Amino acid sequence: MRKALQVVIFLLLSLAALGAIAFTRFESNLQARRQNALVLARNCQSGHLSYQEFHKKVGFPFTASADRISKISSGYRQLHLQQTTVEVLTLLGEPDHAQAGGSKKGDAFLFCRWMYELKTPEDLVNYKNNSWVELFFDANGRLKDKDAVNVSGIPNRPMPGDPIKSEKPRARIAAR
Repeated sequence: MRKALQVVIFLLLSLAALGAIAFTRFESNLQARRQNALVLARNCQSGHLSYQEFHKKVGFPFTASADRISKISSGYRQLHLQQTTVEVLTLLGEPDHAQAGGSKKGDAFLFCRWMYELKTPEDLVNYKNNSWVELFFDANGRLKDKDAVNVSGIPNRPMPGDPIKSEKPRARIAAR
């Protein structure tokens, strides 16, 4: 009986030790994922202004130069999935501002968003008056989606509240 009790105690202590090891590995893995997400987010925003920094610099109302609007419009038409950030920079130039998106827990990098603002009359999201190009990159720095809103010669994506019309072309590409 005493031997059996010693075996049970040994097994329980072994299980507790294994659980502690597993928890330590889980915590270590979580910290590594968080660190990786931070590195990817920094890379996304490296050298680019935030939304607040951009608008503090240019103010409101804001309208890009005719040359910049032309370059962004023509470059947008040449974009395709999986292009690198370097290829996009060649076509459109530097974004006005960048933002990284992550999971709520902060343990996963979800996207990098570059914004090219063409016309912003006021500090409001306004689908009728504002004009912009929005690009999304994955963790590998490859283009995964694009949007254009009120850009001359490029069809708008459907906006919130718009009736769905099958004949309305979409300017949006999506990863399949």
